[in-house]
Parts: sequence; C-alpha cells; structure tokens
Amino acid sequence: MRNMIKHAEMERTSVLEKQVSLERERQQDQTHVQNQLEKLDLLEQEYNKLTTMQALAEKKMQELEAKLHEEEEERKRMQAKAAELQTGLETNRLIFEDKVSSSSCVPSTKKVKKKKAKPADKKGPRNYFGTQPHYRLSLGDMPFVAGKSTSPSHAVVANVQHVLHLMKQHSKVLCNDRVINSVPLAKQVSSRGCKSKKLMAPPSSSSISEELSEVLQTLQDEFGQMSFDHQQLIKLVQESPTVELKDNLECELEALVGRMEAKASQITKVRKYQAQLQKQKTDKQKKESKANRKTLEEEGNSSNRSPGVTGTTIF
Repeated sequence: MRNMIKHAEMERTSVLEKQVSLERERQQDQTHVQNQLEKLDLLEQEYNKLTTMQALAEKKMQELEAKLHEEEEERKRMQAKAAELQTGLETNRLIFEDKVSSSSCVPSTKKVKKKKAKPADKKGPRNYFGTQPHYRLSLGDMPFVAGKSTSPSHAVVANVQHVLHLMKQHSKVLCNDRVINSVPLAKQVSSRGCKSKKLMAPPSSSSISEELSEVLQTLQDEFGQMSFDHQQLIKLVQESPTVELKDNLECELEALVGRMEAKASQITKVRKYQAQLQKQKTDKQKKESKANRKTLEEEGNSSNRSPGVTGTTIF
C-alpha cells in the first residue's frame, strides 16, 4: 500500500514537472514570436522610409535633369548670340577696312602752283610714273592713322604729318619694286625734274585738317560701335546661365573696355593735334593780317607823300 502511494506521488510529481516545463516552453515560444513580430514591424517601417526616400530622390533627379536641359538650351542660345555678335564685329571691321582703303585710294585734287619750266622737264618721269602700277596706300597699314595702335609712345604729330605728306606727294617708299628698279632713261636725263618734284611744298593745313577730320570721324564711328558692343556684352553677362560662360563674357568685356580706352586716347590725341593746327592757322592768319595792314599803311603813307614832292618840283 505504501509503495502504491509513493508511486502515485512520484507520478503526480513528474506530471507536475512536465506541466511546468511545458508551460515554460510555451512562454518562451510566445516571447520569441513576439520578438519576431516586433522585428518584422521595424523592417516594415524601414522599408516604408526607404521607399519614401527613393521616391523623393527620383523626383529631385527629374527636376535636376530638367534644369540641366534648360541650362543646356540657354547655353546654346548664348553661344549663338555670341557667335552672331562676333560675326557682326568682324563684318564691321571688314567694312571699315574697305572704306578706309577705298578712301585712301582716291587721289588728291589739290592744285599746286608751279613756276614755268622747260618742256623737257614737264615730260618724262611724270608720264612714266602715271603709267606704272603704284602701291595703293591703305590707312589700315599705318600705325596710328588707322586707329590700330594702342601704344602710348606714338608721336602723334610726327606720324600724322609724315603719313599725310606721303599720301599727297610721290615717294619711292610707296612704289612697287618694279617701279623703283626699272628706271627709264627719261628719268636719268631729267634729274632736275625729279629733284624739283621731291622738293615740292608740303600739303596745306586745310588738306591736313580734312584728312584729320576723316580720321577722327572714323575713330568716332569705331568708338560708337564699341559702345554698342559693350552694351550687348553687358546684357549677355547679366543673362548668362552658367558661371563659365559668364567668366568668358566678362573677359571679353574687359578686353573691349581696354580697346575702348585706347580708342578714346587716340581720339583725344587727334583732337589735340587738330586744336594745334587750328591755333597755328589762326596765328598765321593774324600775322598775315598784321602784315597786310602794315603794307596798306605804308602804301597810304607813300601816297600821301607823293603829291607834296611833285608840287615842289613844279614850283
């Protein structure tokens, strides 16, 4: 009987232990499942965040692509405008050079008073040089007159006076090599005519003033064109979409400002030289008027003296 009781107690104890162990395992399983569910929730939240970030990134990429496309189109338009402006500048430069070369090719029609000479001196080298192909003087080749040089060390008075003298007079400097080398016999015989031609009087102040006025008008036209280009470049700089294009346009603008300053300096020099010529002309006119007045006074005095002298001789 005791053994049966002990055996029943042992079975009951083992059953209770089994129940406790099963309960413990069940609790552990529930905790594990709960942990897995929490991890799954965290993963779902991370997935939603990543999906939202990817959508925002795709939207930003699309906006950046649209901006890049717009900037590319604007850059192409700016390049086309810059090319058109450069073409206009080149065209204006070519037109100006053609205008200057054509104006320099027109011979001067100033009449020069000459003394009577022998017929042999009138013929000979003049006809020869008239039939030979001479060099066509172009103001674009000249250092200052064409408005090309920007150096401040130019002697304006000497350059302009020398160039205008060469334009008005015949000089070997402006002839072709064939004209210089192939000298006819008429020139050797009539050497006096050549010497007298070399020693001709310099051009008058009126002709120099006309030439300077033309040069000044040309320089002012160039300066006006540069001012227009300056305004256009400022607009392009303000409307430039990219930094690189803006820097390039600013460099071109600085170079244009330098050329405008040099052109303004040239215009100032020409105006100063014009003022000097005008002053010399007025001084010369004053001297001539004084000389004429003095001559008239002397003639008047001599005419007043002549009747008295005749009266004494008759008496």
